[in-house]
Amino acid sequence: MLFSSMIFLWVFLPVVIIVNYLLNIISDKQIRIRVKNIFLLLASLFFYAKGGTYFLCIMLFSICLNFFGGYLISKTDKNLLKGVVLFFVIVLNLLVLGYFKYFNMIVLIIEQLMAKTDTKTFIYNILSMRGT
Repeated sequence: MLFSSMIFLWVFLPVVIIVNYLLNIISDKQIRIRVKNIFLLLASLFFYAKGGTYFLCIMLFSICLNFFGGYLISKTDKNLLKGVVLFFVIVLNLLVLGYFKYFNMIVLIIEQLMAKTDTKTFIYNILSMRGT
């Protein structure tokens, strides 16, 4: 499901907005916020799962990584340790992003270099992103 698809615009988005609004009937503020957060998390995961369960696993990994990183940061009093945890969480997030965004392009470049093509063909294949 894409953001611009009709099923998203006319079914999913209105249902999520209406249910989120109806959850305001819960009188206790803390419970209301918790229920609304859980509902929006599940709706977001459902939306992401429509793209494929493979992508959902990546998203769940990222969510758990960031949650436990934030948990470790909140439970420690040492600023140096907070900085180290934050650094590693950011690096791991960037590695995941880099792998899924640039891996095919790097493989294409390596294939082109190993194929010993002429310079013109190599530049054309890289700029056209052929094979990705």
